[in-house]
Amino acid sequence: MVENLGQEPLLTDAQWTALEPLLPSSHGTAGRNFTNNRVVVEGMLYRLRTGVPWRGLPARFGLWKTVWKRHRRYIEDGTWERILAVVGTPAPPGAGVTPNTNPVPTPHPVPHRPQ
Repeated sequence: MVENLGQEPLLTDAQWTALEPLLPSSHGTAGRNFTNNRVVVEGMLYRLRTGVPWRGLPARFGLWKTVWKRHRRYIEDGTWERILAVVGTPAPPGAGVTPNTNPVPTPHPVPHRPQ
């Protein structure tokens, strides 16, 4: 199934148009400004749909740590629930919809990507 997701966007333009206003702004938060919101959200959805470990996210979604951190923030502030409501992707049990989602080393090798 992972191969079927290829390089095409995971969100339609209509879904993104509905989703974008729901995303929090990075204004006033520590760190860098949020950029590439669509790419990061698609990385979260890719992980949800495929079950890959965070460190195994394809490079097209950017740095896995960025996707993971934003996902954690979105869970904590309720944004992730709103995203799933718009996208219509139910989160299976254990799919990372709890604030305790931490990156864990994977037992199988993941190709190294330069940061």
